[in-house]
Amino acid sequence: MRTSALLLSAVVLLAGCGSDSSKSSSSPATCTCPGGSCNADGVCVIDDSDGGTAPVCDASAKPVGTSALLERVQKLGTFKVGETVAFDVPANTASVTIVEQAISAPDYVVLASGQTFKVDNTAVPLMVKDPDGNVVYDDNQQIPDDLSSLLAYYGGASPSTGTFTIPNTTAGLAMVGPSGLPAGPWSMIVSDYAYECTNPAASPLPSDLSCPTGATDESTYDVTVITKPTEAGAIPATGTLDVAIYFVVATAEDSSGTDRELSAAAAASDPDLGRMATTLRTIFSNAGVTVGSITYKDLPESVRAAYATGVNVDEAGACGELSQLLKLAEAGNTLNIFFVSSFQATGLAENQLIVGIDGTIPGPSTIGGTIASGAAVTTHDLRFGSAHCNGDPNLDCGADLTAYIIAHEAGHFLGLYHVTESGGTLFDPLDDSAPCPCSTCKAASATDRCSDAIPPPATNTEHQMTVTECTASTSCSGGANLMFWLLDSQGSLGILTPQQQAVIRANPLVQ
Repeated sequence: MRTSALLLSAVVLLAGCGSDSSKSSSSPATCTCPGGSCNADGVCVIDDSDGGTAPVCDASAKPVGTSALLERVQKLGTFKVGETVAFDVPANTASVTIVEQAISAPDYVVLASGQTFKVDNTAVPLMVKDPDGNVVYDDNQQIPDDLSSLLAYYGGASPSTGTFTIPNTTAGLAMVGPSGLPAGPWSMIVSDYAYECTNPAASPLPSDLSCPTGATDESTYDVTVITKPTEAGAIPATGTLDVAIYFVVATAEDSSGTDRELSAAAAASDPDLGRMATTLRTIFSNAGVTVGSITYKDLPESVRAAYATGVNVDEAGACGELSQLLKLAEAGNTLNIFFVSSFQATGLAENQLIVGIDGTIPGPSTIGGTIASGAAVTTHDLRFGSAHCNGDPNLDCGADLTAYIIAHEAGHFLGLYHVTESGGTLFDPLDDSAPCPCSTCKAASATDRCSDAIPPPATNTEHQMTVTECTASTSCSGGANLMFWLLDSQGSLGILTPQQQAVIRANPLVQ
């Protein structure tokens, strides 16, 4: 249930897998809404502990999708949380992806420890074991300081639709031997946070923590397993990624203030989209990935009207505006990107603007039509800085910047985390993407304090690591990485380490 965000220095903010921004309740209207209140449109919303809201919707708003891959997909069926499910991993398998899609499950769980707070009811296996009974993943394991030592890691927020892919850590990548991952019958325990709240034996809660709302052991999930084969006894060294871009907006403003058409019909002759596509291909080529087809799709006028003022990302969870937009992704083996006018959020600094958000980390690769089947990116920068749109990629060129944002969100969808999160205390699970700890890398001139300082700083006043701080030395680096949380037009280079590249190529979306 961790969130991730990328900040473009002094300009924009990108977020991965949700937002914790606050939002005041709307004026009441008439509707049935136990545990919450009705907004002005009569929609039931659940009050969040920080003042935000999460709309409630029925199961039809959270559809179950089907993988577009015809081979190496195991549609295992519907299972109740707590059930152990067996699945087969063939010889010469490079990766295993488990997708849980809710048939019936709450969207959130309320936790109480002195004060109450709401978290997404994340769908994630309680435990995964290999054919020898070795525990590959335990959702209740003690998390070490060095995440790269884990065989598998999960840090997403994924209500209703949860995706779990192995390998995504240094130790997990090492499991892929000449014959691939251990072949034979694997097993998993179907689970979510609501189930963990009800099962102290399997998931002991701290003595001062309880789940007063949302806990249940009755939820059911559709379970799919997707395996990807090795090539030449290893994770494939190359692959192809197809992209689908959905236009939620009909125009994008240029530097002269003119709104210029954005449509599937005009895309082939649009110079900004052409430049963006070229740069996107350049970024992914550095990972051994060829961006294949880029398909542009117009969404219906009714959808455009619904999102005319942007996407409200304060409305979190499975029924929020972002999730309900992402489910419009069609079936197919594509990376789905939704071009929107803007994101609406509270709690940002004056110089911050959200320009991209993905559904969860990782996304349900090869499965369209779910609430997590893609990412959304604004057209805020697309048509600006055209004077810089010549030669090599240049982040002062708006089309190049948009391509960089897409690539960053794609990295999340394909299983990558931020190499260093904003506070400089949480790092990704790969040991070749250098961490940039706040305790040793914060600039001496910075007057704010690290979030892990003793005593801790006041809420929302902790230091946030910068690209400059994290490109200062070999021990304070990672700021130039594509997956650094902060983007700076001068210091962000789109670097991907060998292990990051391997995680991307192991994902079944890359063929």
